[in-house]
Amino acid sequence: TNICENIVWKAFSPTTINTGKGTEFEGAIIALFHLLISRSDKIMALKEAFYRQNAPNITALFATVLVFFVVIYFQGFRV
Repeated sequence: TNICENIVWKAFSPTTINTGKGTEFEGAIIALFHLLISRSDKIMALKEAFYRQNAPNITALFATVLVFFVVIYFQGFRV
């Protein structure tokens, strides 16, 4: 349960962290929506949400979900 809790927390965490650019949300999905709403340049907001270095990002979240589904798919095979 700790791994699942960690994944969910990194995706939806409402806590803020102070970065050099200002205050950002820790959770990847909340940060994505916050960046899209608060930034005027939407493309740069998307790039920052997908590739940010200092906190969980959307790319890492998608990779985790992909691995999760691949493992579930392979568990369905019969030998």
